[in-house]
Amino acid sequence: MSAVVVVVTIIPVPEHRSEVIAALERAINRAHVEDEGCLLYALHEGDDPRSLHDRDLSGFVT
Repeated sequence: MSAVVVVVTIIPVPEHRSEVIAALERAINRAHVEDEGCLLYALHEGDDPRSLHDRDLSGFVT
């Protein structure tokens, strides 16, 4: 089966940056535990914007 790869660019409102990152980190942890087809779900930080990468074998984006 082919892998589905999704890259999302996230630009949080500055006053909610830490809340957005915390929510994404919780979602990433859940995906790694609960989604057997999840190969990679990662938040890449650096200079704004942030990017979220999802690579999945289940045939749909989680």
